[in-house]
Amino acid sequence: MSADLLGAELEDEYIIEAAAQERAPLLGHRRTEHHDGSVDGKERDSNLDLLWYRKPNLYWLLPPFIFTATMSGAAITPRLSLMGDLLCRNYYTQHSPGLLDPNLSLIQIGHQVDCNIPEISARIARLSTGINILTGVLSALTAAKYGAWSDRHGRRWPLFATMIGALLNDLCYILVAKYYRTLPLGFLFVGALCDGLAGSFMSAMAATYAYTTDVVPPARRAVAFGYFQCCFYAGIALGPSLGGYLVTKTNNVLTIFYLAMTVHAIFAVYTALLLPESLSRTRMDQAARRHVRDVAARRDASLALTDPEQSKAQVSFAKMMEKANIFKALRVFFPQHSAPAIRRNLKLLVGIDLCLLMNMGSFTVIILYAKLIFRWRDLEQGYLLSLIGGSRVIVLLGILPIVVRLVRGKQPKRTPEECAAANAQRGNEPEGADMLDIWLIRGSLLFESVAFASMALAKTSAGFYLGGALSGFAGVGTPTLQSALTKHVYETETGQLLGAVALLQSLNRVASPLLFGFLYSLTVKRMPAVVFWLIASLMLGGFLLSTGLRQTSRDDKQLLAENDDDVEQSHLY
Repeated sequence: MSADLLGAELEDEYIIEAAAQERAPLLGHRRTEHHDGSVDGKERDSNLDLLWYRKPNLYWLLPPFIFTATMSGAAITPRLSLMGDLLCRNYYTQHSPGLLDPNLSLIQIGHQVDCNIPEISARIARLSTGINILTGVLSALTAAKYGAWSDRHGRRWPLFATMIGALLNDLCYILVAKYYRTLPLGFLFVGALCDGLAGSFMSAMAATYAYTTDVVPPARRAVAFGYFQCCFYAGIALGPSLGGYLVTKTNNVLTIFYLAMTVHAIFAVYTALLLPESLSRTRMDQAARRHVRDVAARRDASLALTDPEQSKAQVSFAKMMEKANIFKALRVFFPQHSAPAIRRNLKLLVGIDLCLLMNMGSFTVIILYAKLIFRWRDLEQGYLLSLIGGSRVIVLLGILPIVVRLVRGKQPKRTPEECAAANAQRGNEPEGADMLDIWLIRGSLLFESVAFASMALAKTSAGFYLGGALSGFAGVGTPTLQSALTKHVYETETGQLLGAVALLQSLNRVASPLLFGFLYSLTVKRMPAVVFWLIASLMLGGFLLSTGLRQTSRDDKQLLAENDDDVEQSHLY
């Protein structure tokens, strides 16, 4: 019975594959298909025939990304302020109801009672942590699936989904603020639910990087990723100032949420109706054929291991558990048909990425440490944030492009569709990282390690600011690492790879704040700088891993091509 069930499903999958192949031209050229589903560059990419305003380009995505990043930065403080006002009202309503005038608006509560007390601060921390955990867990469940799905159906729709999720999240904050007398505070978790199911910011970044990979040649990819990182840090640096100014001028914290909802709605409409798709129908069909073949291979293996005595319910349960396993997306980090150097580099790059990802959860501890040791207020915290963001903008926008130009020379100017055609001509084989990628990664890890060690040793605010500036100069690491990762997989696996990276980022969004927060709470009385030494050690560990990275040689590329041909022949027989 179980064999019949699996056989029927395999038949359905092969029907899908046949339908995909029927869409390809049948006459006029010889098709040579590789194991990744790619076809030698004898098929014309449909993007070549598009009008200029429908052709995919990096600059179609940069302007809206700047606005969304700025609004993300602008909403950081208002979200916490709104949570604080709501929790302050609830606290005094429960413990001292006589102190509050029931006719006061939410904004006026902080003027009548003291909301800056440890009990309310603890509640804010718990609520914020709960929302972040829910969003992180749900985005971990969805981001990798959206990434792999985008290889077969296009990059625009994951971006559209994340904008809709962000819009609904903004709407929930507005509803709770306007109807706080009737809506419970827990309604904020509905917004986190929508945001997480849509993939959240991690899925948006994965789709953005995948779009960029489709239209930018490998030699310029690190610079292109750097532009998006530059927009992100500029938004984080400028957003809080913009948010504070607007809230002060309007005397209404909801102004930011209305503006954020408007920006997200405009970006969603722009993505659905105006943004050119970076993947042609040919590329999507290639990825679809590869996906069908991978599914068939896994089910063949499962069928061989299936006990004939198993019931239909047992087989269905096993299939359900397989689909629910979010970690299966990490298979892309362990390719079977790549050269040994490609496989080794990919594993090392993933390990380095995990070390760098731990930085994401350190900002809260940095602020708490500075407030404790140097008695910083909001102004000094803003200075540090602007310093880190500003130094990263300078490095990514000024220094990185110059270094790439000096080392790699002037790249021939090619349109995105010409890049796609060039990818097809070389069969989409991974080319691996070059020495510039490797040394940029090593240098950024060293800078990051020195930066956190400097923060741990700092005795004055100036020394702490110096550590923040050094951390900013390590900003080349993330875009270069993301670029290097995309060079170690087939073009039809780009979305799957970046979706798996988004999965790791989502899990880290939950794990690292808990780890660092818990460690800081244990050591704050005696050795508050322990967290900084831990992060510096992680960065040093990443540097040690980077010493194992090697540039892909011609022999490795030849072996990769031979493996590709062997797999092709195995599918023919």
